[in-house]
Amino acid sequence: MDYEKEIINKIRDMSKYYSGHQVFRDWIEVYALTIANVCEPEGTVVWNKREQQYLNTINIRRQKWTVLWSLEGCLHWHLKKICRIS
Repeated sequence: MDYEKEIINKIRDMSKYYSGHQVFRDWIEVYALTIANVCEPEGTVVWNKREQQYLNTINIRRQKWTVLWSLEGCLHWHLKKICRIS
C-alpha cells in the first residue's frame, strides 16, 4: 500500500466538507495533544486543558474523527516503510 498517497487521498476526501488546511491542522492538533497527554500525569490542570481541547476538536467534526485516526495509522506505516524499521 502507498501510505503517502493514502494520506493525501484521505485529506482530499475530507476537503469536500472542510478545507484541506483545516483537516490537516486538526489531524496534527489531535495527534500532538494525544502525545503530550501521554507524557503528563492524568488529572493535572495541563492534562485537563489538553484533554478538553482534544475533545472539542473531535466533537466539532464527529465524522472526521475516524479519518483523523486512520491518517495517524497511515503516517505510522509510511514512516516505518521509508525508515525501514521492523
